[in-house]
Amino acid sequence: MLNDDQAAQVPQVFRAMLPDGKRPRIGMGRNMLSARVPIDVKPDHNDCVKPGKGMSVFRSVEEMYPFLIPPSYIDRYPEASGGDPACKLWRLGTGPFVAGAITDDLALCPGSGNKSAHGEIAPSRAMHVDAYQKALAATQDEWTAI
Repeated sequence: MLNDDQAAQVPQVFRAMLPDGKRPRIGMGRNMLSARVPIDVKPDHNDCVKPGKGMSVFRSVEEMYPFLIPPSYIDRYPEASGGDPACKLWRLGTGPFVAGAITDDLALCPGSGNKSAHGEIAPSRAMHVDAYQKALAATQDEWTAI
């Protein structure tokens, strides 16, 4: 678990995911703590993925696409228009939404221009896709439901 100083250095990101108790569910689905292959990441012939592409996240809930915000949040986010009703909104980190380390193995790659509210948690270096998925799964306890 990150202490307050460590959490302040991890970029704050938001994502809609299915719960597994009080943590996000790990799996290969769209609303899970993972990157979808080959949609989010495209491994090379050695099953390795490179920095730059990964699991989608957003700078704030207000800047998420409304169709991703679960309908159970409509009281807080009136623009909520869809998403899986079983999903929850989750937050990771408290630092600024800038390119930087999430863990030793993961990095935030924020978008640019009109996509600046969107980013991806990508591998911090080339690694086997299974190692990348395990690195994402290892963050499970760091996410907070909002």
